[in-house]
Amino acid sequence: MRIAYYCTEINAKTMKKLTGIVLGLFLGTALMAQDGAGNEQNFRFGLNAMPSINFYKPADIKRFESNGAVMKFAWGLSLDFKLGGTAWLSTGLHVAYDGGKIGFKDTVVSFIKDNEFSTPDAFVQGAGVGFTQTRVEERKYSATYVTLPLNIKMKTKEIGYLNYYGLFGVSAGIKVKSRVDEDGKLFGTNNAASNDAMDNSKDMGFFRAGVNIGGGAEWNLSGTTSLTFGLQYNMGFTNVVKKDSEYLYKYSSTPTPAFTSLNQKFSSSYFGLVVGDRKSVV
Repeated sequence: MRIAYYCTEINAKTMKKLTGIVLGLFLGTALMAQDGAGNEQNFRFGLNAMPSINFYKPADIKRFESNGAVMKFAWGLSLDFKLGGTAWLSTGLHVAYDGGKIGFKDTVVSFIKDNEFSTPDAFVQGAGVGFTQTRVEERKYSATYVTLPLNIKMKTKEIGYLNYYGLFGVSAGIKVKSRVDEDGKLFGTNNAASNDAMDNSKDMGFFRAGVNIGGGAEWNLSGTTSLTFGLQYNMGFTNVVKKDSEYLYKYSSTPTPAFTSLNQKFSSSYFGLVVGDRKSVV
C-alpha cells in the first residue's frame, strides 16, 4: 500500500470544495473592501516565497492515474500597481518548481542507452546492445518554469495593522528544465528497475498556464513596509507534456508485437503558502 500517497493525494471533490471556500473568501473580501481604499500608495514591490503541494492530473483515467503529490517551491519578485479604489494589479516574475506523480495502467516501455532516453528504432538498429528496456509503472516529474502571474487583488482598508485581500487571475510559465524519475520492471521480467534524474526536456510541453485563486493579509511592520502572507490555489489547464511522447512507448502484442508513441495529457496544479514582503514606493 502506498500510504504516503493517500496522505497527500487531493481528489476532485476536495479541490472543488476548497476552490469554493477560497472564492467565497475572495468575494467577501471584495465586499469588505468597499469600506476603504487600503494602502494609498500607487506602486508596491517585494519578494515572495511559496512552499507548495503540487500534483499532476491525467486526462485519461482509464490509462493513467495520479499517484500523489510532491512538495515544491516558488520564489521571485512581486509588483502591485493600484488600479483605483480597492483594486490592484498584482504581477511579477517568479521561478516555480513544479511536479507530480503519474501511474501507468497500460504496458508502457522506455528505452535507455548511456543514461539517455532512446527509441525502439535505435534499439532495433543497435541490436539491443547497451540498451535498457523498462516497463514503466510510475513516474515522478520535476519541472522548472519562469512564470508571469497576472492577478486582480482586492484589499480592505487597514484593520489594526492588517489589510486583508483576495485575488483572482492567471499565471503563464515557460519551461526551462525538467527531470523525471521512473520506477518499474525490466521489460519481460519481474526484476525491479529504476531510472533516476533523467533529462526528459524534449518530452515536456514548453508552456504552462493556470488559474489563480487566493487570499491572505498584509501586516504593516513599519512605515511603508509590510509582511504579506496567504494561501493560493493554482489550477493548471494546459498539457504539461507532449501529446505524443518521444520517450514512452505503448506495447501491443497483437496482431504483431509493436511499440507506438504514447498519447498523453497531464495538467498540473498546486496549493501554496505565500510569504513575502511589500515596500511602498509611490
